[in-house]
Amino acid sequence: MQTLRCRITGAPDLADRIAELVADIEGVERATVMAGLVPHMDDPDSSSAGLAENATGEPAILEIELADEDAAQDLRVAIETLTRQQGAALEWTDPA
Repeated sequence: MQTLRCRITGAPDLADRIAELVADIEGVERATVMAGLVPHMDDPDSSSAGLAENATGEPAILEIELADEDAAQDLRVAIETLTRQQGAALEWTDPA
């Protein structure tokens, strides 16, 4: 069994929608969204206050357990495509 983990920053419900989509893929045992571990610390007096890059949702961690390790690369490509189409940021946090 293999576990994939990624951090998704974008629309507030994007990680949930991706988890629902990948949960239906053959070989996926579980897809879980966890809240981001880094709290949002936006200081209104900061020089970065109001920047477009701060206007997106909070990062969410998506954890996916796969029964079939051969499906991992295909799943990575699918998630990368979905996040790119939605204009979201994606970071893989597990070793490739």
